[in-house]
Amino acid sequence: MNTLSLPTAPHIKSAMDIPIKLHSTEHWKTIGPTGIRVWHIVAELVQMNMVPIPDNPFALDVGLWDGLSAVQRSLMAAGMAAFYREIFARVEEPSFELLRLQSAEDWNKLVQRDLETCLRVHFQSVEQSGQVALGN
Repeated sequence: MNTLSLPTAPHIKSAMDIPIKLHSTEHWKTIGPTGIRVWHIVAELVQMNMVPIPDNPFALDVGLWDGLSAVQRSLMAAGMAAFYREIFARVEEPSFELLRLQSAEDWNKLVQRDLETCLRVHFQSVEQSGQVALGN
């Protein structure tokens, strides 16, 4: 009689300890740690695991902010704006070729659109939270 042999815990643990081969981590060795950022790795993981592959692995979903208070929404939007600004400022670096599946111009437009949305939501939320604080 054939029996199914399931891996024991040590086998599972050893399989989980095998690093995933990513272009971004391989480029870490040639470009250096100052050229590869954590978002390169995150973007590559997103692109590997989503079907269809998103044009912008950091695409904004403002619907997630709907349930937040004005103060929470303004802080969340400000944090995301800072993140997008960092990406936007570095989009011409050679290491960004790892992330882009489209032209640099298209990538800039996608990131800039989300950056502008974050800033708009941030300032609207700051205004709303000020009105609430004043009792208006």
